[in-house]
Amino acid sequence: MQTNELNATNNEEQERKSAHRWLSFNLSNKRYALPVDDVIEVVGQTDIASIPGSNEHVLGLANIRGQIVIVLDIRKRLNLTVELYSDTNRILVVEIDDMLYGLLVDKVLDVLELGQSAIAWQEQYSTDVSATAQWADETVQLIDLQHVLNNEE
Repeated sequence: MQTNELNATNNEEQERKSAHRWLSFNLSNKRYALPVDDVIEVVGQTDIASIPGSNEHVLGLANIRGQIVIVLDIRKRLNLTVELYSDTNRILVVEIDDMLYGLLVDKVLDVLELGQSAIAWQEQYSTDVSATAQWADETVQLIDLQHVLNNEE
């Protein structure tokens, strides 16, 4: 094996080892993702008790496996078009600052392994997307969960 081929093989191996896993999902017909480690579980639709006077994107409270979870319509929070609710909707349960949140998404897609070379991080951003990544022929929006949940409009 020549030196260039060996270096290319080593670089590919290094990239594979440093790849991070992202849970991808649809929101208004676009692919978004969160780090797999941020998602506690994915659940189907459940009963949600509304909270009078809450923000538009707060759907209410749900009891998920004995835990009270604040359920958010992440599409509204990101100012996206809100589709009708369907059987494919799922709730991604996440924990930020010792609070449980449920993020309602249109559809959970798959787990992506993205190496650093596939991700274009935004150095300064005011949006809820911290980076974009290329996966197959699609652009994936990588969500900054801390920013989404802590910045109220």
